[in-house]
Amino acid sequence: MGIGVAIAVTTGAVLTFLSSARECSKEISKGISIVPKPVEMSVKKGRFVVDCLAVIVPDRASKRVGDYLADVLQPALGYRLAVVDAWGRGASIRKRGNIFLCVDDAVRPAGKKFAAEGYRLTVDKHNARISGGLPAGVFYGCQTLRQLLPDEILAPDAVAGVEWSLPCVRIEDHPLFGWRGVLLDVARHTQDTAALKNYIDELAFYKINRLQMHLTDNGKPYGGFYGQDEIRALVAYAQDRFITIEPEIEMPGHASTAAAAAYPHISRGGVPIEVQTKWPIFPKGCQENRNSSPFFTTKDRKYENTKDVY
Repeated sequence: MGIGVAIAVTTGAVLTFLSSARECSKEISKGISIVPKPVEMSVKKGRFVVDCLAVIVPDRASKRVGDYLADVLQPALGYRLAVVDAWGRGASIRKRGNIFLCVDDAVRPAGKKFAAEGYRLTVDKHNARISGGLPAGVFYGCQTLRQLLPDEILAPDAVAGVEWSLPCVRIEDHPLFGWRGVLLDVARHTQDTAALKNYIDELAFYKINRLQMHLTDNGKPYGGFYGQDEIRALVAYAQDRFITIEPEIEMPGHASTAAAAAYPHISRGGVPIEVQTKWPIFPKGCQENRNSSPFFTTKDRKYENTKDVY
């Protein structure tokens, strides 16, 4: 299987899984589709309409999340919801038509791992409220709110003829795993930063908090590289969505022949070798690699070579 095909199949499998999970959740939850499935959810009668007069009301700790929510809803709605601070203009806030966001220690259930990333979402006919143990929890609550809206909310442009409304629900949720990650192999299949940002947005929608980027590999480049400014911008973009980018810079695996080619004196016996530029990685057999690799050696020497090169 070709590299690009393998990546496409892997990405397709992930999206298919998410799509299947969405359908499964829909059957279980009376037509309400939320991925991942919340820990607790109860559904009541009625709906909360998000019209052009609706207001997002964050507390100080949730202000950045409030601005994000207004921005991400704007394309499909065709208008940007106002973001009104809860601490400076509380007396002027309407009694209905609000989406309240706040950080609340009470949302952190005792004895639950990763509870600080949890959230509580309550929706009635008049208002929606999202409380999180941390700003990250508020952010994840906003993703659930987005999933509760009609599917057209993901459209890139304004959609007419849709009632933007939320079912009346009460949801308590927190992650089961601290590391919720996806691996993207950009070393073999380079993508521009615009595509990567779109990918990060998809991950955020499903409350994934790690993006592992496979940045290097043995042999010749497969399509490009990222400059420092591009990586910094990408990291900041991900952080705004509570996603940590984990750089995968492979060593010693997948880097042994490259290291020995660049620094022949560290190879076993000081024998210069060539970097492999095609698959399989070691066409002449693993033994040749073992004889030349600076990492198939004694423990002490292995650590010295690693520190010297990397």
